[in-house]
Amino acid sequence: MKKQRHTIECGRCGETRVEYLTQEEARILDDATGPIYRQCEKCGKTTGWINSTRPTAAMPEPMPAPIKDKSLNDRVSESRPLKGQERMATQAERDSVNSMAIGSAQSISD
Repeated sequence: MKKQRHTIECGRCGETRVEYLTQEEARILDDATGPIYRQCEKCGKTTGWINSTRPTAAMPEPMPAPIKDKSLNDRVSESRPLKGQERMATQAERDSVNSMAIGSAQSISD
């Protein structure tokens, strides 16, 4: 059987490594019909492994730039939700809505 090189990821702890898989194991991962089982050195257990979407340890991710290098506008825009997505209201927003609701309820009862 011909072996194929694949990057796989532990389904439990997320450890990523490159291994040679048999054609059958590669097909299982490519078809997403299930994990393959391997001993994980990080977990210390036999766990299910899947195709990895993360970079391997041999290719480290570039470090993000420090926050102080970003302008205030960049930081504010990053904290805003994308258009069409919801976010939790801040305490000030909740207080404002509650005071409007209480004020309108009092004017109705008058």
